[in-house]
Amino acid sequence: EAAEQRGLQQGIERGTQQGIQQGIQQGIERGIQQGREEGQRSILENFLRVRFGELDALLAALLVPVSALPATEFTLLLLQLSALTGDEQGIEQARRLLAENVLRMRVGQLGDTA
Repeated sequence: EAAEQRGLQQGIERGTQQGIQQGIQQGIERGIQQGREEGQRSILENFLRVRFGELDALLAALLVPVSALPATEFTLLLLQLSALTGDEQGIEQARRLLAENVLRMRVGQLGDTA
């Protein structure tokens, strides 16, 4: 019975240690992800401000969700945005592009969980 108790205690300690290590690793990964998203958000916000001037509420609201795009898709979006004119028509096209990317990303996430 004493050996069984020691084995149980060792199992608990190992499980706890593994849980702590896994939690630390997940925290690091999440921190890296948040840093990448914040960097992309800042790039996009500055790009849109230079291109179109002050951002309206819709463009500003789309910054955070769009910043979660994978790097390749984010780069493609920047290329598409760079081809737009700086007038009202360009702003409307920018809104549409950002909204489409957010919707595509959200639908993709829903598809992954189903």
